[in-house]
Amino acid sequence: MTIKFIEKNEHLKIEQDGKELLSIPCQSSDGSVLKYYTEDVDKELSLIICNSPAGDIPKGLEYSWEFESKEFPNANWLAFKKENESVQVKLSITFSWEEWNQPFTIQEFLECYKNEMSNIGFKTEINKEEGWASLDIIFFVLDGIVLHRIDEVIHEAKKEYQSLVVKLARAGSENIFVKVFNFPKEYESICTQYLVWFGEFLLNLGINADVSAENNRHQTSLIVSPKEAPELLIKIEQLFYQYLSLPYIEYLPAQAVSASVEDKYLLQMLFSQVENFKNQIQMKDAIIEMKELSIASLKDNLHEKEKKILLIQSMKNAKDIEMFGGAISLGEIKLGPLKFDPKKLLDAFKASSLDEA
Repeated sequence: MTIKFIEKNEHLKIEQDGKELLSIPCQSSDGSVLKYYTEDVDKELSLIICNSPAGDIPKGLEYSWEFESKEFPNANWLAFKKENESVQVKLSITFSWEEWNQPFTIQEFLECYKNEMSNIGFKTEINKEEGWASLDIIFFVLDGIVLHRIDEVIHEAKKEYQSLVVKLARAGSENIFVKVFNFPKEYESICTQYLVWFGEFLLNLGINADVSAENNRHQTSLIVSPKEAPELLIKIEQLFYQYLSLPYIEYLPAQAVSASVEDKYLLQMLFSQVENFKNQIQMKDAIIEMKELSIASLKDNLHEKEKKILLIQSMKNAKDIEMFGGAISLGEIKLGPLKFDPKKLLDAFKASSLDEA
């Protein structure tokens, strides 16, 4: 497809393969807007314009549109203009007052977010209106495809957002840890339930802690805070990594005859939770596969599906697993009546970290 920008007779015409897509009349020169300001650029046309090299776009073009980002839905508004040699883009990262559910205010978050984005080289502005507030990220594209640079900035903005949410949650309480997961949509409910069961797991070990999960725009945050003994926080985090490993142990040990009543109860509770999780995952796998594969193909692929370490691969910053001096070690771990070797888990985390890099 060939895109042309033609300035003629006080108009800017945008053509694709010889077909006129839009004709923009020259605006009055009062300085409030650029020469070819328009409100008639829709999503489809904006994508066509942004897929052009910055050098091909004529000076004076200015418009804005309601942007849609699949990677980062909060990135939802874009203002575009070319005043000089480079294209200026203002990308708005927007947050609703009503939907905000973090343990810190939007104002506090936006001030920190502004600083983080400024520190990596962006010009930023905070914009607050009734019902919503946004961080506007301003950047310039001198050459190359404009949309490619927009995608890069969205990726950086999302990464800084996720990191900052965890950082502020930790700062808000010294007695809390937060883990962030990006589960595939089909498995989000199943995996979130397993995470919440971690509270029961702790309770049966004699640790009283608040455990909650929040799902927000395809991102799941697990928040854990001990109620009585904050010094247990590091131990709880170690236990959490071990809890994540349980569905991937090759087998759970049978109940020993000599085990105490408490150990038998703990083991049975863990066995039920793990088997429930694994069964639900397998059922979901089967439903998805049946939509796409024949019965024969389904049988061939179920074995590989069972090997997917969904909880581990979905956790952000998976490399943290190697911290805390013994949260996961290469030797045998004893957890109540359980003994298992987590080497496979550590290998999986390393592989997951390499994939993220």
